[in-house]
Amino acid sequence: MDSDLYVAVTNDNIGVLKEMEGSRLSVGAQPTPTNNTVLHLACQYGILNQGGLDCAKLLQHWKGDLIKIPDNYGWTVFHYVAYNNLHKKVEYLVGADKDKSVVYQPDKEYKRTALHVAAYTGNIGVMQELLRYCPDSLELVDGSGRNILHIAVEQDRKPLISFILSFGANNNLLIKRDNQGNTPLHMIANLGCYVPELMDPSQGDLEVDWEILDKQNLSPIDILHCRQKTDTSADQAMARRTLISADLWLEEHLLVPTEKGITCGKNSRSKRLRGG
Repeated sequence: MDSDLYVAVTNDNIGVLKEMEGSRLSVGAQPTPTNNTVLHLACQYGILNQGGLDCAKLLQHWKGDLIKIPDNYGWTVFHYVAYNNLHKKVEYLVGADKDKSVVYQPDKEYKRTALHVAAYTGNIGVMQELLRYCPDSLELVDGSGRNILHIAVEQDRKPLISFILSFGANNNLLIKRDNQGNTPLHMIANLGCYVPELMDPSQGDLEVDWEILDKQNLSPIDILHCRQKTDTSADQAMARRTLISADLWLEEHLLVPTEKGITCGKNSRSKRLRGG
């Protein structure tokens, strides 16, 4: 890549870019050794302010296919926008991506889309914009089979969890099993994440299936119940108390820890747990 072009893009120098319009720009706009295009660079550095957006528009105008080119890691412009929380730039970039296919494009190693990257970094503004233009990306999963709710719980990002639920998360999102057999509900129970919108009927209207089973035939409530007291966090204690008060803590549905081990409940599911 032309060194003058590199400096101009990373420093928002649109004047230099305009001077380079023509053959020099075409020759100098070759990707970097890691296959970063000038638009990648603009999103990583220059696009952080209005001048950067002008640069991005100019570059996209000159070389219309830039928006679709991934780097060596499979990251597109949208991945960098998500990582750097450039939510104000999403509208322009989605408009430049006529068929919106790049928004859904996963990276090479982890198979994460820009929406997954935004979830990992907790960049709600970017997620809000991406979902506004591509609402059907809500339930996409990465290479681990995890959706954005799995990721939000794993990263303990409660504002993000609340956003996802308020955006329109349905029970399918809540009970989606990842490659390890865990649903977001199982992760909420195991990691001790108190989510009032899910656990307190007075704070939400979602129909939550707390009896969904993982690969070990355990429900999220079973996991909460079987945690050792020494491992119980304040969040887990709050989650347990809330589920009890909501009449979801039904003794016959649970595994009961005893001094000699675990005693199963009386219903058919508990019999399956002990092989009966």
